[in-house]
Amino acid sequence: MLGELEKRIWKNAPLTESCGKRHNRLGMVLDNSTKGAVEITMNEYIKNMLAELPFVMDGETRTPAPLHLFQVSEEL
Repeated sequence: MLGELEKRIWKNAPLTESCGKRHNRLGMVLDNSTKGAVEITMNEYIKNMLAELPFVMDGETRTPAPLHLFQVSEEL
């Protein structure tokens, strides 16, 4: 499985023992310490995302997009 993942995603930066067994790519930590397995975590990315969110998040919405996304600016 790791060999196929390496072929598809990291053609220019292969996962090798010389690079170590833990790799940080696009906010994900890929750990191949266990033979034949890859553990993917995003703990730090999620912690940082939660730290940037508003403290109070209440209410309901039909879309995850912010309300101002669909407002047309007359200044343009």
